[in-house]
Amino acid sequence: MTSPCAANFGQAYEPDNGNGGGLYGIQVGSFQDTDGFLCASAPSRPQVVVLQAPVGGLAFAANQGSGLSTAVALLLGSGGYRYVQAIFGANLGDLVPAGLPYDLAMQPTPLPSTTPNPTSTAATIADASSASIIGTFSGSLALFTGPNAPAIVALTSLADAPPQYGSAIPYNGSSYTIPIPPDNYSIIQTTANSSLALVRGVNHLVSFGITVVATGFQFNAEAQDPNLGFGSPGLRGRGAIAMGTTDTTRALIGKGNIVTLVTGLPTAITETARIAVPGTTIRSIQFSSTGTTAAVATDAGLVFIAGVNGTSLSLVPAFTTTTTTYANQLPFINCAGQPTTLSNVYGVGYSANFIPGSSNQYIVALGTSNPPPTTGNVPCAYTGSVVAIPINPSTGTTPSPGPAATASPGASPTPGRFTQNNMILPPTGFDDFNVH
Repeated sequence: MTSPCAANFGQAYEPDNGNGGGLYGIQVGSFQDTDGFLCASAPSRPQVVVLQAPVGGLAFAANQGSGLSTAVALLLGSGGYRYVQAIFGANLGDLVPAGLPYDLAMQPTPLPSTTPNPTSTAATIADASSASIIGTFSGSLALFTGPNAPAIVALTSLADAPPQYGSAIPYNGSSYTIPIPPDNYSIIQTTANSSLALVRGVNHLVSFGITVVATGFQFNAEAQDPNLGFGSPGLRGRGAIAMGTTDTTRALIGKGNIVTLVTGLPTAITETARIAVPGTTIRSIQFSSTGTTAAVATDAGLVFIAGVNGTSLSLVPAFTTTTTTYANQLPFINCAGQPTTLSNVYGVGYSANFIPGSSNQYIVALGTSNPPPTTGNVPCAYTGSVVAIPINPSTGTTPSPGPAATASPGASPTPGRFTQNNMILPPTGFDDFNVH
């Protein structure tokens, strides 16, 4: 017999991004049971954490032992995603909006200090497009950027909602000057150990070193690359950036259908290798926990890359049904009960499985078939699906024998696949699918 789906791990989160047709909030798909295996069944529609406005982004702090205990969501207001809502309870599997939202577009309250804080009043963002969190629960810091923002905005007091202050982090470093005017820096991503931030604009990618000083975190711009901006259209969320897991001096950057491996961070951005992947658009990238492979979500399916810990990249042969070479198109049963494949992937993530004696994890993808099922009837409210299967994080291959879609998972204690249908798909350019 399988155990109930777990409450504090094995969760997939996707905000509505204005595509919910009146549903405002975060969808939650629980895909692992309390023994660490995939859940044998899923409800017809995922759980929803309801918020007061469309949610256009979601950021979690790195796992802090007890789980994802700090999170923030971006809420839509007049002019854009200007409100920051603190979210508690992720470590318990129960997201709860806490306190009043913070308005990024308003002049912030200066940080209490015995000395003047001249930069605090300059930090406003009318439309935040990306968020990241550094630090631990009581001392965590939320970072935001967005189109035409004069600086990175840093909010404190995340553990005691509402967030407060809003001090500015300038794009220039103490000994490094970024060309002015700013390059529409719309994406910010940080490493799990809070040592590095990458900021991405239309034309440039900028690297910030982060150090801990007596007064908190200190940021210093140290390098930039004029080739790795996102171009057009604009990006939101993670912005097709993957930060290294075992080696935080490296990252993967997606642009069009090209993945570029950069090394030497944060003091340099060295373009070490690049590779073309199937499809026309890279939507999301994630390093595996071993740091040796990476998963890429594209409009042609799910692609795995090897060599991300070295100096050359290669594509891992597909292990599932595919109409495009090297693109895994995971078989699943859609909301209408039809066997199909996940041939159009928007987001991807990894989850540990905790199974004794196993080195495998789960790869979790958000996507749809091409063409998608028809919405508007009772079983199909939304066209997206979350599919999870076992994966070897070191090789980017699935354990043998390969999983296959079935209309009913049955009573097997170790189902080979999990599917949650009726997920809301993000708009073009949104990279905000989170897996815990």
